[in-house]
Amino acid sequence: MALLVATVVPATANVSVDAGAAMPAAEQRQLTAANAFTSNPVRFEIFGDSLAETLSTGLGLSSKKSFGVYEYKAGVAGCDLDPHLEVMVAGQAEQPPPACLDWPQRLTAVIDQVRPDVVGILVGRMETLDHLYDRQWTHVGEPAWDAHLASDLDEAIRVSSSTEAKVVLFTMPYVDPPEEAANGQTYPENQPSRVDGFNAIVRKVATEHPGLVSVIDLNRIIDPGGHYAPTVDGVTVRFTDG
Repeated sequence: MALLVATVVPATANVSVDAGAAMPAAEQRQLTAANAFTSNPVRFEIFGDSLAETLSTGLGLSSKKSFGVYEYKAGVAGCDLDPHLEVMVAGQAEQPPPACLDWPQRLTAVIDQVRPDVVGILVGRMETLDHLYDRQWTHVGEPAWDAHLASDLDEAIRVSSSTEAKVVLFTMPYVDPPEEAANGQTYPENQPSRVDGFNAIVRKVATEHPGLVSVIDLNRIIDPGGHYAPTVDGVTVRFTDG
């Protein structure tokens, strides 16, 4: 599994304003007045698994020039919010990668260095797997695991907001099942119901942090028809792995 941790890119030189048409005029005026398009861009840290890593590729394109936002990455591809539990991937039990064990410490170091204004969290690909938790295999939709996931998200929020940053939780898009089990069925971790269950937890956790945490419904943006979609309005919105 790949690992991408604390990739911090230094600020670039000032550029001219080229705010996108989608930005409301009032927001553009506020950002302009705050010099976001020149000397004081909004510092946005994106944290999560491989989903966050690939999302950041698109969000980082001309983000300062178009939206007054400078992006920093602190993604941990292939890692759980709870990095200590055995998981089931495509029917095979796997041990957690050793490199994932200290993500809270790594994220804390990045937050302390960057001091972001906003931290975006996009996870779920690993959390929707079956996990060996409390000596039993469990998954999204079972109360004990759902409560554990909520606690893990609370911890990620605590670390992300430790320097008073606001936090955005992204809902998880549906995934394209790349493989099928021997019986022809979709592996459990790729089922839309797992994604729906995880996103319900995301929304619930956000409501418990009013004024600090908000939700962006990435699932609805990327999958407007309510199911996996490789394109939206003719634009490819997925990597080849789905």
